[in-house]
Amino acid sequence: MGLLDFHQRGLESYNCREIAAREKVFYRGDDLVSYELEELQIHAHGKATITTSAQNKKLIQFEYFTGKKTKKDHETLPPDAVISDMIPPFLTSHWTALMNGQKIKCRYPVVVRTETIGFTFSKHGETRREGKDLVLIRMEPTSRIISALVDPLEFVMEKDPPYRVLEYRGRTTPKSRSGKSFAELDGVTVFDWPAK
Repeated sequence: MGLLDFHQRGLESYNCREIAAREKVFYRGDDLVSYELEELQIHAHGKATITTSAQNKKLIQFEYFTGKKTKKDHETLPPDAVISDMIPPFLTSHWTALMNGQKIKCRYPVVVRTETIGFTFSKHGETRREGKDLVLIRMEPTSRIISALVDPLEFVMEKDPPYRVLEYRGRTTPKSRSGKSFAELDGVTVFDWPAK
């Protein structure tokens, strides 16, 4: 049994400086063990857990709890499943193909929907900022139905190693208040990397 790594991230709501959401991720080596999501704004939480069936198949089991109901489901774990934490290494492992114009597909576990959703990554352009060559990578839903609900995400990444993500634009975990309720939020997330 390998070492179990744990990553935790709290996401602040900008206006009130309170924790809006919390994510906990457990790994065994490079393998995802579980992903937990607490949506503190709407008092909901859920998780995706990797298990093994009696037939020795890897499964991903979903649970999502709100104040009114509980949803549960499971599916066979896709070999190309990635959560947000895993996107940068997934992209760098396919860097040459992306730079050559190829499209790279993955399945993204969405705890709120208790299922994985297909996404496609592709190179969308290049730019230069503060003396650095940058690449724009687009992540869009493979399904036309999901595409009608979720706009593509765009990652701004370094063109040269270590290919760090500098920012991404699109759907984020925290929500925005809309009257007495909360709505999905598309925003800009900026990563502040230490100078090399």
